[in-house]
Amino acid sequence: MGGVIRFERAIASSAVITKLVELGYLQPGARHRATAVARAVDRLRNDLVRDSVICDSDLSSSPKNEDQQGLLGTQIGKRGA
Repeated sequence: MGGVIRFERAIASSAVITKLVELGYLQPGARHRATAVARAVDRLRNDLVRDSVICDSDLSSSPKNEDQQGLLGTQIGKRGA
């Protein structure tokens, strides 16, 4: 079946879905189910917060403008880090 599966809203890119499968967060057979992908992303996010890789505050909605809230508030964007 080479058909295209379209989700109502974008859950993740195919590259992200492939990485979720590689990391064990998503079963290969569930890669086309939006709810399974969303749960896998949530599990990964929770693991990153638990391991202090990211902070809960880093999980806010996407910034409209990188100058306002983008990488400047994260470890990646901190100057001198």
